Amino acid sequence: MSDVTDKARREAAEWHILLDEAPDDLALCHRFREWLDADRRHVDAWHNLSQTVLCLTDLGETDLTEIHRESLSVPKTGSPLPNNPPMRSGHRLRMTFLMLAAAVMMAVGLLKGPSAYLDIIADVTTSVAEIRELELDDGSKVTLEPRSAISVRYEAGHRVVELHAGAAFFSVQPDPDRPFTVVAGDLSTTVLGTSFSVGRWPGTTSVEVERGRVRVSRPGPSGPEQSVLQGGAWLQARPNMAFESGKADPALMGGGQPGRMKVRGMLVRDVILRIEPWYPGEIFLLDEGLASQRVTGFYDLRDPAAALNALVSPYGGSVLQLTPWALIVTGTR
Repeated sequence: MSDVTDKARREAAEWHILLDEAPDDLALCHRFREWLDADRRHVDAWHNLSQTVLCLTDLGETDLTEIHRESLSVPKTGSPLPNNPPMRSGHRLRMTFLMLAAAVMMAVGLLKGPSAYLDIIADVTTSVAEIRELELDDGSKVTLEPRSAISVRYEAGHRVVELHAGAAFFSVQPDPDRPFTVVAGDLSTTVLGTSFSVGRWPGTTSVEVERGRVRVSRPGPSGPEQSVLQGGAWLQARPNMAFESGKADPALMGGGQPGRMKVRGMLVRDVILRIEPWYPGEIFLLDEGLASQRVTGFYDLRDPAAALNALVSPYGGSVLQLTPWALIVTGTR
């Protein structure tokens, strides 16, 4: 499943929640209409989610009343929204719907698990909360974090590891005649001998150097964009944005402590991307203001719910665990 489709289905679930909470908010309905019109995949995601909701209601698995049938039916792009959406009991209905949304995500396969595609193209993969250490042919060592996948290609003159998903920490054996390169999407990190990590998540790729020196590059419209990082430096790359980089104590890089993450000045949404591979279900972040907060701290990813609480509670956020497969992160109410 593509990142775009995955994002559309997440947003569809969030729209269901928002519209349930404020059925008479005309501005909200207008924004919902704009969201539908922006991409055909948004309409498809809304349709799939709505049909699953109706099926579950028909089966008696929820106490949602008949009034949901009109509000959850899929409006065709360009058609008017209902003029008089029915009123609902906000808190009870929101809780019920959030639980339903979690069930829907299970039904449509959004909860993360081993990807058949990655199993085919990758040499090594890890599953939820699994850490795997391996030694490559040249003696270099790799520690794979959960839900990660790599392919290894060693040839005369170069050593290449492709990171398809997740994150990995590398301790590279020096070999001046065969540079070591990690490829993550369009980002390439090349070293001669060093310890560093590379992470690849939807919309973000990161590099952190514990010791040594690396060169990070990617193609650009006016030529390659490059940056040289030394021990204690970090870099984040996002599509169509300049590199963001900084420095920290190399001890904060945490390559020798899988499952424990120290961050500095990172967006809450990006930290949650790091937490997600440790959680067997889905994490829903429903507050954009909270998502944009920058945080510095130490988080134990082996307990995702506790890590999320530690992450958002200083900013008035809260974490609700609806089922063993759904964590809802919300802002101040």
